[in-house]
Amino acid sequence: MAAILATLEAKINDYLKPKNKEDWKEKTFTQAEKFSGIPRERIVSMSILMLSIYVLLGNFLPLFSHIICVFWPVKESFKILRQQKAPTDNILLYWILYAIVSLFDFSALPGVPFYYFAKTGLFLSITTNGMYKLKEWSEPALRFTESWVLVTPQPDVVVGNQ
Repeated sequence: MAAILATLEAKINDYLKPKNKEDWKEKTFTQAEKFSGIPRERIVSMSILMLSIYVLLGNFLPLFSHIICVFWPVKESFKILRQQKAPTDNILLYWILYAIVSLFDFSALPGVPFYYFAKTGLFLSITTNGMYKLKEWSEPALRFTESWVLVTPQPDVVVGNQ
């Protein structure tokens, strides 16, 4: 089995080597590499893996996606409950984002073949190192919402004569 996989990997790598810069395949892979910063071999292997999962899981892909997306926050929430401490901003922001994205599960988006891969990829990136970027990007919107809804206590303001 290992010999078959090595042969297959060698054939794929040979196929992906740059040959003609004017070829549509070469232009596409070059743009994908520049955009994502991921080598073309990894892009192809991820695509093959996604297609395999899509074919193998079929109708169970939504369940698989939900299990993966919920595992980390449930684990962290139980840790917080056991230690009886205040929840962190990360876990609260994750649950809010999960609730918002889950609303799209009732729209036409799940009909798009790679919707659940995009959803799972989003939440996996958030659980690793993307939470800091998410907090950074959402901070202006959260401040605006808090000021508009008056969730946070406002500083004492003197209003006219009382």
